[in-house]
Amino acid sequence: VPGPNGGSALKSSSRGWYDRTQAQILNVDCVNAGDRIAFSAKIKSDATCLIYSWDGNVRCNNLMFHTDKNNVREYHRVGYITADTPDEDGWHHVHGIHVHNENGVKPNLAKMYFADANPSWDVYTADVKAYVLEKNCNALIENPDMEQKDLYWTYTARDRSKVKVIAGAGGSGHALRVYDRDHSWRGIKQVLDPRCFVAAEEFTIYAKFRLTDNSLAGVTCDPGYLVNSLDGAQCPSVVIYGRKCASGDVYQQMWNGLGAAWDPDGWNYYETSFAVTGELAACESVEVWIHQINRSWNIEVDDVQIYAST
Repeated sequence: VPGPNGGSALKSSSRGWYDRTQAQILNVDCVNAGDRIAFSAKIKSDATCLIYSWDGNVRCNNLMFHTDKNNVREYHRVGYITADTPDEDGWHHVHGIHVHNENGVKPNLAKMYFADANPSWDVYTADVKAYVLEKNCNALIENPDMEQKDLYWTYTARDRSKVKVIAGAGGSGHALRVYDRDHSWRGIKQVLDPRCFVAAEEFTIYAKFRLTDNSLAGVTCDPGYLVNSLDGAQCPSVVIYGRKCASGDVYQQMWNGLGAAWDPDGWNYYETSFAVTGELAACESVEVWIHQINRSWNIEVDDVQIYAST
């Protein structure tokens, strides 16, 4: 059927169940444990799905990755619609990053497919991609300036906040806004390459932030308020979040090291540095999180960079 930008798409109808949609067998014999696989596609349906709902009657399709190795079967949701900013012709972008594990190395079967949309709906997919991201420990963030909109970024909780693509810092390019947040914990995150986190290695984080209220007017935070609070005045921080670690999860929050006064009407620069601890180096999964902001404020983010400084 006709697809985005004059191209073609695949349509699935008479589905009968949530996971009966387009699928493809993948050859992942060249993918090693620890490699990051990026998945992306454009999707739509003949009914309006709700991006931020888990309700099986109204939720949107997600992108799935399945492996079967010696009867050890794993199913991973690896791609979601992050931003409620579809293309002009109604196509939503679904994407994500998956860290390949030992159970997926040289499996008997590897398959990507789409699932979760109401079985009575016709669903459409186009521009489907799966590829291994290059290991680059000198620059850890993918799509740091959001010029590819929300690609590689996702929410910290699907049904408790929303994300929109907005104009970038200086009025050009793109940035992301996290809004309609029900808790200070809500924000955005990205999966990083855990192989880059070696004990004693040092990294520097840069970013630009703006905070707004429900009317999109700028608000003022307090750079000296270094406490996480639901309704507090804390300014944006950056968190390196390690999971599946030898000694339990590692949550490393870093406040802005610049110490400048907050400008409510402009973009504010953030910079700090950190050294990798032995505990973080022992984590199988590492993510960068931007959250821990007053729940009534919107978080606007652009130009996030994490560079090796040693």
